[in-house]
Amino acid sequence: MSVQGLLPSLLLLGALFLLALGLSQRLAPPSVESWTGMRRLLYWAIGLHALHFIEEASTGFAARFPALFGLNPIPDPAFWSVNLVLLAIWSAGTRLPQPRMLMLAAYWFLGLASAANAVAHPAMALLSGGYFPGLLSSPLSGLIGIMLLRSLYQNAVQTEGS
Repeated sequence: MSVQGLLPSLLLLGALFLLALGLSQRLAPPSVESWTGMRRLLYWAIGLHALHFIEEASTGFAARFPALFGLNPIPDPAFWSVNLVLLAIWSAGTRLPQPRMLMLAAYWFLGLASAANAVAHPAMALLSGGYFPGLLSSPLSGLIGIMLLRSLYQNAVQTEGS
């Protein structure tokens, strides 16, 4: 498989893993108390992802990221659509009295993506020898992502032990 086919394949495998995780019994809905605390983290994580997306969109991420792998730019409509749909799904989920399995999988994805951004964007900046789109917002987004993952994990562990 070429490098061009590898990246989308890895993203698809990651999404399928998170879907399977969301459908498994390991992701039980959080208690009302823990959901209240988790919701606050989600507001921050979603807001920071929106800020991160704006930084990426306004500084050419859709062209520069694929170029690192010798790929063509991501078309603007696709880049905008994916990010706006994810933001809408994550935001809508915060209105639920208690999230279900698939929504929890979406929140795991948000946490993992945010945490990964804190490593990936500085690495891409080093590779490119300067600023890389998304670099400025990635550390704070990553910190909140780690906090969200911790909260999701603690809730899953508490639920399993109950």
